[in-house]
Amino acid sequence: MKTLINKCIQCGQYTMRRDSCPYCGGEVKSAHPPNISLESRYLDLILKIRRKRFNNEEASIWGEKDDSREH
Repeated sequence: MKTLINKCIQCGQYTMRRDSCPYCGGEVKSAHPPNISLESRYLDLILKIRRKRFNNEEASIWGEKDDSREH
């Protein structure tokens, strides 16, 4: 499936170009997350990474470092 929206890895800008970012010339990747199958053998690892990312983003919103969830 082709994606219409891409995101620059370097500057984070969204673009419809597929070759490079028009703002900084960096590499672009699809802005859409990959599909997850509940039968995937890597499901536990994928969910662990997403939860960790979500917790870090939540802590950065409030300006605090969240070490309490790691213990």
